[in-house]
Amino acid sequence: RPPRSTLFPYTTLFRSGDEFGVCLLEASTGVFYVGQFADDAQLTQFETLLLRAKPREVVYPKGALDSTAIKLIKRHLANPLLNAIDPDEQFWDAERSEWELNAAAYFADTETDGEQTQVKQWPEVLQTVHTEGGKLALSAVGGCVWYLRSLKLDAELVSMKNFRHMRDFEGERIGSLVIDGQTLCNLERSEERRVGKECRSRW
Repeated sequence: RPPRSTLFPYTTLFRSGDEFGVCLLEASTGVFYVGQFADDAQLTQFETLLLRAKPREVVYPKGALDSTAIKLIKRHLANPLLNAIDPDEQFWDAERSEWELNAAAYFADTETDGEQTQVKQWPEVLQTVHTEGGKLALSAVGGCVWYLRSLKLDAELVSMKNFRHMRDFEGERIGSLVIDGQTLCNLERSEERRVGKECRSRW
């Protein structure tokens, strides 16, 4: 299985207070994972997400991530690309994201649908995000679409309509045990110590 750093090259993040909106893109398959969650003061869920996804590039609106979040990104990702973009013209809010998605007609059923689509034509996951008021998540999708548009990849990837809820990606379980960020950190450190001992025992 390829490392997650190749599976998830792009992550867009939007933070407001203790809430995060996230869009993960698995570019090799065109799968978008979309979600929104409230976090604690230690950013435990955010840390878990970084450890699970290992994105190569993190795109976020300027000023949206504080020093704690940035430190976690740099601690857990190998040479990450941090791309802070304009929060108005580039990292769209929920309303602008909705307008852009419809105007570009990414989700048109046929070529005869016209130049603009409606929310009811969106993939089910995005419709749910919209209906449930997931404005941060929708903004994260908008930031991702803008970034893909700047790379001329938006039409190819977004029009595949392959959007999934973040719960389909995060929260790895063993029985009833949910592995959170701190546990993963401890496991990684234990594994590093174990491998180090094995290596030393061979020489």
